[in-house]
Amino acid sequence: MANESAARELGDPALFLKEAQNHFNTFTLFSQQIFEALTLRAKERHDLSFDALTRSHSTTIWLGIAMMGVLISAAFFASWRINKRLMVVGDAILSLSKRRQPLPDFHAIEQMRQQHSGPLKRIATALIALKDSEQQRREAEQKIHRLAYYDTLTKLPNWRLMKEHLQHSLDTNQQASTFGALVYLGMDNFKRINDSSGHRVGDNLLKLIAQRLTDLQVEGATIGRLGGDEFMVILDGLAGEHLKAAEKAEA
Repeated sequence: MANESAARELGDPALFLKEAQNHFNTFTLFSQQIFEALTLRAKERHDLSFDALTRSHSTTIWLGIAMMGVLISAAFFASWRINKRLMVVGDAILSLSKRRQPLPDFHAIEQMRQQHSGPLKRIATALIALKDSEQQRREAEQKIHRLAYYDTLTKLPNWRLMKEHLQHSLDTNQQASTFGALVYLGMDNFKRINDSSGHRVGDNLLKLIAQRLTDLQVEGATIGRLGGDEFMVILDGLAGEHLKAAEKAEA
C-alpha cells in the first residue's frame, strides 16, 4: 500500500510534465497563430497604406500636371495678349511714321487708354498725343502748301505752281514729240468794275470766271490764276503737227 502510493507520487511529475508539455505546445501553436494573424493584419494595413499612398501620389502628380497645364495656358494667353498689345502699339507708331498715308482712327489705342492703367495707359496717351500733334502738323503743312501754290480767292493754282506745270508740260511734250498750247485770258475793264461796283463784286466775278473755266473739263488742261484779272490755261499733248495742235487749242 505504501509502495503504490509512492509509485503514484513518483508518476505524477511525469504526468504533470507531459501535461505541461501539451499546454506549452498548445500555447506555442496559439502564439504562432496569433503572430501569423497579427503579421497578416499588419501586411493588410501596410498594403492599404501603400495603396492609399499610391493613390495620393498619383492624385498629387495628376493635380500637379493639371496645374502645370493651367499655368502654361495662362502664360500663353498672357503672352498672346501682350504680343497683341505690342502689335497694336507698333502699328500705331508705324502709321505715324508714314507721313504720306492718312492717319488711322486709333480706336484700339483709345480703348487701351480707357481700359488699362499704368504703363499701357501712359503709352496709349502718348501715342494719341503724337497723333494729335501729327494731325496739326499736317493741317499746317497743307495750309502752307495751299497758301504757297494756290490762289486764296479762286482756289486755282497760282503763278508759282503754274510755272512748274508749264515746265512739266514742255518736258512731256518734248519727250512725246507733241505740241501743247498756252492760253492767256485777261478781263477787259476789270478795274472799272472794281471802282464802280466795289471789290466784292469784282471778287465774285473772278470766282465766276474760275468756276466756268473749271466746268469746261478740258482733257489735259491745267487752269490757274496769275493774279488780278489774269488767268492761264496749259494744254498738253494736243497733236504731233502744228496745224492740228492749233485747231484743237482753238476748239
